[in-house]
Amino acid sequence: MKKLKVVIKLMSVVFVSFLIFLLLNSIRINQVTCENQYGKCGEMISSELERTKDLNIISARKKILTIISESFLVKNYSLSYKLPAKYVVHLVERKPTFALENEISEKVAMVDNEGKVLGYSGGTTLPSVLVNYELPIPGENVTNKELFSLKLVSQIYSIFKVDKSIIEKEGLTVYFNDGNRAIFPYEGDMKVLLGSLIIILNKTKDDESDFKANLERNENIAIDLRYENPVIR
Repeated sequence: MKKLKVVIKLMSVVFVSFLIFLLLNSIRINQVTCENQYGKCGEMISSELERTKDLNIISARKKILTIISESFLVKNYSLSYKLPAKYVVHLVERKPTFALENEISEKVAMVDNEGKVLGYSGGTTLPSVLVNYELPIPGENVTNKELFSLKLVSQIYSIFKVDKSIIEKEGLTVYFNDGNRAIFPYEGDMKVLLGSLIIILNKTKDDESDFKANLERNENIAIDLRYENPVIR
């Protein structure tokens, strides 16, 4: 008798599960909305999500999760189902923070704060660094040297007027609007490097400084910060 009850319960569970499965397969998704932290999702992801319409609820969910997980533009996400036949997607999309620019082709790679290349652009107002080699492709990460340079230049941009910054063999060279330049290593404590730069450049503006008087003999100066004691030439 007990065995019969167990079998009946199991059959009931299987039958109910089968009915639920049939029900879910019969519901066709007729709307998929997508929002990110700024408002509507980007066109690329939105167009991909539109293709999940008219799929059943199970297939649509699987397809949406595949689209999201394969997109390098998405940092985080949530997915919810709304009656009667709607999926709501909330994304945290990566945002370009820096730019890596090919000096010859002038192609610009848009880079987020973690070093992920999000795409290419014909120009930008973001803090940028010039290179004379092929840019990484969208979805790839920039090198540690490039990311360090981009972060450092971003901080320099917020303090000084910069003409251009170039990744060169000897180091990251930053050219200022006044004609002076600074050479940085590709690793180190950014606060220390920036602090040293600020102190030296402030001395060049101090009318009572002997340092400025000595520099006036030269048109421009180069501040080499690759050494423990910066070299001025």
